[in-house]
Amino acid sequence: MIYMGHYLLGTYEVFANLHGINVDDFAMVLPEIKARNASIIFDDGLKCHLEAAELCLEKGIDISFAIPEQAVSVPDILLVHKAHLCVAHLEEYKIKSELSNFCEYRVIIDKVEKLGFYKHQDSSMTVKAFKYLVNYSNIDVSNIVESLFSEIKSSFLPINFYMTKLEIQDIAKRGIKILPHGKSHQNLRQLALDNKFVAVDDILESIKFANRYNSVESFVLPFGTPDSVNMAVIEMILSNGVKNIITALPSTNLFSLESVSSLVPRTDLKVLLQ
Repeated sequence: MIYMGHYLLGTYEVFANLHGINVDDFAMVLPEIKARNASIIFDDGLKCHLEAAELCLEKGIDISFAIPEQAVSVPDILLVHKAHLCVAHLEEYKIKSELSNFCEYRVIIDKVEKLGFYKHQDSSMTVKAFKYLVNYSNIDVSNIVESLFSEIKSSFLPINFYMTKLEIQDIAKRGIKILPHGKSHQNLRQLALDNKFVAVDDILESIKFANRYNSVESFVLPFGTPDSVNMAVIEMILSNGVKNIITALPSTNLFSLESVSSLVPRTDLKVLLQ
């Protein structure tokens, strides 16, 4: 069984207010994870994962890090994380105002409701619409995100948000597996629909990045939901020597694909706290 983690809250102030798991709660569920002989994959190469690494190494728990290549190579925070920070630190009316100026707000809300995006989350429809536009639509909303993020940008520097190359090298030497997670952490299905060659590059550069630290057999999908992958993406990934494609859902039943034999389910750590 594989568990999934993102934001670990506690020691690193930069992650305060984000939707994650408290470090004390994480430490509390480690014995159960150990008893189940389960493993953990933390996504996105975040600085707070260094603390998770220490706790897991101490307990002898298998932990891997799925890291987008640009989280290390580009001196900027990735768009997906800028959106998270905007949601966490800006008043909702500012996000709604930006969306209303950019698109037919009501149309987007209706679409998000109809398709059931983020129905498992208790966030507002404005937040769900914002995340949908950033993560799943074919609409370029980078200008909206950058405009909103400019209000809080000075508080969030990439060097405090992501692990450095040296930190990644150190944890890899200590036995923690580094896994590919896309080059840019974009929705690979949408990327492939827009431009197949860009999607191929995104996947290949990600695998090359992880191969610097260890041999790669698994690829962790950015977003990891049925709306983030199709057969074309699966074929692109598998053609580069990957055997397993890790999802972000506890079951692969929702993936309506011709073949799901390479897809591996993953369960959110938060279920252990319910």
